[in-house]
Amino acid sequence: MVDLRNYITRDTSYGTEYECAYCSKTCQSLHALYQHCMMSSMHAWCHRCDRLFRNEDAKRAHIKNSLSHHVCGECDDDFTTLTGLERHREEVHCICSVCNQEFKNYNNLRMSKCDMKHKQVHLSRNIECYGSHCYRTFPSFSAMLVHLESGSCSSGTSCEDLFDIAGGEWSRDDFMDPFDSHEPYCCPECRSWFRHLSSLYQHIEHVPSCSGHLRSGGVLLDLQGSIYWNVP
Repeated sequence: MVDLRNYITRDTSYGTEYECAYCSKTCQSLHALYQHCMMSSMHAWCHRCDRLFRNEDAKRAHIKNSLSHHVCGECDDDFTTLTGLERHREEVHCICSVCNQEFKNYNNLRMSKCDMKHKQVHLSRNIECYGSHCYRTFPSFSAMLVHLESGSCSSGTSCEDLFDIAGGEWSRDDFMDPFDSHEPYCCPECRSWFRHLSSLYQHIEHVPSCSGHLRSGGVLLDLQGSIYWNVP
């Protein structure tokens, strides 16, 4: 869906004019305004999301936080899925997607114990979506959260819904700051902060030293149960 922001319309003796919200350029049709927004150097346009931004800084913030963008930290290549990014980092940069360790070459990565664990995780898809009337299955809880955050689940669950669930009775200082809209989720063990709840759980699942919080009595295991009961 095209997002031209809050453009201005006005009626003239020649018909309706459309004015760009950011640079005051006037066009005679929505199509012309769309072309202007895509091509003008006076603001920024995300071609993947068909969305206009005031400047490049705003666009970069969008790319960093959007579920439609997954950027490689080594070469800045941008992928549409987390799986695509992980495959790229493994095949091109020889970095394990499980432990984030860099190897000398791809063969060394494939021989590592982490990679064997990675293969075992992806062989089974035994986590069923928590959304009602959605029967998709996933290899991990974090992968299921990515599905919910994307808004594609038939239950209609969104990032905002998960934020509300996490910020309710389970809001504790050791894993969440409900007043931080940029990176509200925190690993209780290493104090790393994350933009999305799925990113926090992916971190916990893949970093052995932090995984204790998914065991009995762990705060993130408790939150997982709360999500199960509160997702629509």
